[in-house]
Amino acid sequence: MADGSNPRQHRGARAPPRGGARRGRNGRGLRRDPREIEERDQRDASRDVAPMVPAPDAMIVDSSTQTLEEVVDSLASTVDARRRGGRGEQ
Repeated sequence: MADGSNPRQHRGARAPPRGGARRGRNGRGLRRDPREIEERDQRDASRDVAPMVPAPDAMIVDSSTQTLEEVVDSLASTVDARRRGGRGEQ
């Protein structure tokens, strides 16, 4: 960020919407079983080397039901609020 602060975000979505989103992006009908996605996420989060977990100060964004524009707007609002000394949306 230009002001030297370093807000972090961790974007995620629940497994069912993520499987459908992948299908929508590539148009080839790639649909994943939600259980498969959840199992992979659990493996990624619990591995010994470089576990995929949000930073302690990360803004957690569940984008399961949000459009890209809604995610960007939410993050921008939160960053603005934190710059002003508030906590912003959680």
